[in-house]
Amino acid sequence: FIIFAIIFHFYSIFTLLLIKKFGAVTILGIVYGLLLLPMPITGPPGFLPKVLLWMLAGTTSDILWTIFKNNKLGAVLTAALMGVAVLFLFVRFLLLFQIPGGDKFASLASKPIVIVGILVLSALGGILGQFTYTKIRDTLIVKRIQQ
Repeated sequence: FIIFAIIFHFYSIFTLLLIKKFGAVTILGIVYGLLLLPMPITGPPGFLPKVLLWMLAGTTSDILWTIFKNNKLGAVLTAALMGVAVLFLFVRFLLLFQIPGGDKFASLASKPIVIVGILVLSALGGILGQFTYTKIRDTLIVKRIQQ
């Protein structure tokens, strides 16, 4: 879960900065959820819970980016807050779909150290996404994508 917190938030912020259109990360979330279907650790088991979880994570990212748009700190805030939202959604989906062990994970996820850890790791993913984008934003391929 820790590695996926960094990876998804890296891709989310990178996509937000690259595409700059509302809904881009929602589509990324759907594709991400589909690609993660065979992996049991990346969300609740099953097609609907997993794809819906990551789609909602992408939509949350799009909404947060709309609020914090075009601000250097905005990428970090978007990623950090989205990380907590994904954790909350993950717990809700475990409980909603009655996944065994969901109640134990919910009690673990409600601890302050876990929430702070997710905030920090998600912000790190956002920083990495922003850093990567700033390194390649002047390249020809990025200019073509953004046209």
